[in-house]
Amino acid sequence: MSTAGWYFAFGVVVLTVKDWGFAWINVWWLWLVLIVVPTIVVLTMNNDRPIAAGAHWLYHKRRWIRTYELESVRITSGLTANDLALGQDGKELLIRVDNLQENPALWDLVYNGIRHSVANGAQVIDDSGAKQTTRSVLNL
Repeated sequence: MSTAGWYFAFGVVVLTVKDWGFAWINVWWLWLVLIVVPTIVVLTMNNDRPIAAGAHWLYHKRRWIRTYELESVRITSGLTANDLALGQDGKELLIRVDNLQENPALWDLVYNGIRHSVANGAQVIDDSGAKQTTRSVLNL
């Protein structure tokens, strides 16, 4: 079931328990809320897909970055996981480390590019709010 479907099902359960029955079914605007709100929530969610990587590049959220030519590497503490911020040409690509590491082949491509960039002078920046250093998370 898609995320919007789960939000819809949750809304149906909440309304049914709240009204102690199915009387809410006859209220047209509740149906509108049950359909529109989950749709808006899903469309505005931070969707981490698609992610693609090649020998020298990473693609995420309609942005390309050359992993062997990075200027900075930084780990930030996200809400639920660490985020990897890769800087190049004054721009930063932010991606969850977990999303990269769940595909070992993709992670190998990105990690090798990061290691190469760091060896060639890319800055390794430690975020002040992070619980761990960037070097310890990435084993640099």
